Amino acid sequence: MRILGINCLNHDAGISVVEDGQILFAAHSERYSRKKNDKYLNDEIVNEALSYGTPDKIVYYEKPYLKKTRQMFSGQWKLALDRDTIPKNYLSRWFDQKIYYVDHHLSHAAAGYYTSSYEEAIIVVIDGIGEWDVCTFWHGKGKNLKRLKSIKYPHSLGLFYSAMTKRIGLKPCEEEYILMGMSAWGNPKHQKEIMRDFFDERSVLR
Repeated sequence: MRILGINCLNHDAGISVVEDGQILFAAHSERYSRKKNDKYLNDEIVNEALSYGTPDKIVYYEKPYLKKTRQMFSGQWKLALDRDTIPKNYLSRWFDQKIYYVDHHLSHAAAGYYTSSYEEAIIVVIDGIGEWDVCTFWHGKGKNLKRLKSIKYPHSLGLFYSAMTKRIGLKPCEEEYILMGMSAWGNPKHQKEIMRDFFDERSVLR
C-alpha cells in the first residue's frame, strides 16, 4: 500500500510517501518555496510526491475537528471558526480522495518509533500542543503502538518553552533552539519573576 502523509497549515509543512513500510519520499515545503518554516504546500512538492504514483491512502497528521474543540475552549474563536484551516477544504485543490486523520501525538510517536531500529521501545512525546494532548507516553512493540498515558492542555512544557522564547524576544515555533543554546550560559536570577507570571499555587511544576 502506498500512503501519502501530509502536515500543513501550522508550521513546517511537508509530505512523505511510504510504500509497504519503505519511505520513498519526504520533504518540507520550504525546500521548494524558499520560505523558512513555510506552513503551506505548493504545486512543486505535491507534484514530486505524486511522481511516485497515485496514493492508495492520504493521511493527515492530526484530527482537525477535535483540535477546534480545544481552540474554542481556550477562546481562540477566530481560529476555530476559520474554514480555511479545515484540511479537507485546503487539500481539495490537489486531491479529490478521502482524507484520513490520525492523532497528532500518534503521528509524532510513529515517526520516532517506526524509523528507529528498535523492535520494542517506550516513546515519550513532549509537544507544544496536539489536539488536546501536550505530553504522551507510548509502548511500541513490533508494528504496534499503544498509548500508556496522556497529559492534557493547558499543562504543557512545550508551550512554556515557546512562552520563554517569546519572552526574551525570539520567535516562537522557530527560534527555540537559540533559547536552548543560551540556557547553558544562564543563571536562575529571574526564577521568582517567572514563577509569579506563569504558574499558580496548584501547578505541578512548582
